[in-house]
Amino acid sequence: MSQLQCLADFQVQLHQFEQDLHTRMVMLSNRLTKPSNRGPITIFQTCDHAARTQLLNSIADYQQKKSEATDSLGIFPQIYATLKSHFADTHDITLNILLQPIETHLAHIRPPVQDHAASGIEMPSFSFAPQESITQIGQYLLTLPQHLEPLLLSPSSLLKQALEVCNIKYTQAIPCADVLLSLVVEQCCVLYVTQILQIKSLPSSAATQLSVDIEYLSNVLEELGLSINLQLSQILTLLKAAPDQYLTLSSGCEPRLVTAIRQMRNIISTQ
Repeated sequence: MSQLQCLADFQVQLHQFEQDLHTRMVMLSNRLTKPSNRGPITIFQTCDHAARTQLLNSIADYQQKKSEATDSLGIFPQIYATLKSHFADTHDITLNILLQPIETHLAHIRPPVQDHAASGIEMPSFSFAPQESITQIGQYLLTLPQHLEPLLLSPSSLLKQALEVCNIKYTQAIPCADVLLSLVVEQCCVLYVTQILQIKSLPSSAATQLSVDIEYLSNVLEELGLSINLQLSQILTLLKAAPDQYLTLSSGCEPRLVTAIRQMRNIISTQ
């Protein structure tokens, strides 16, 4: 975050320098085009005609670029573009650091090896508890606001400016900490979906366990005022659907997810 603040400070200084150059060029243009009079001769009146024309053309070219520019005065467009890229890269690094513990825990999520259904025992969902890896993710997410709020609850004007460049969501009238937390959760759900879709087979008890895990994560996010994404919600629906009702309950879900979960659960397609 301190690097973002430094980048924002540099951007402010660059903009001020650009403003100064703009003012000086306008003054120079006015003096070069000012008709001569009988007063004292100035250096602008002694300027060679060709040099004066070249200067005026350069200023006119700048003014044309200025009228076309959107986020600067048109003097340093490449520097602004590079700055914007640095803002995005720095924010991505911050987000990746916050996601690293989640990625570590997700990598350990595996379907249970034992399948109670294979032994003729169909365990009810309330007999399952969330796996340790998913509870660790939940605990991490619940404590994350405590670490973010001191820095982002009332960020400096420079940090706020930097964050708004990184993502338009920071322009909303909500604390920056909440926005960053929502971005972490959003990416967490994406990573979880990716991890789930790598599973090759889901026996009955494994499907129930996975649905319990997703419901646990959903409850954690509700405590944070957030929710799981649409894909994860659809996966939950597909995992809980009885085989004979799968086709009906899968209506409206992404075809890719419908097919993937059906194959994992070894449900025979009736289509």
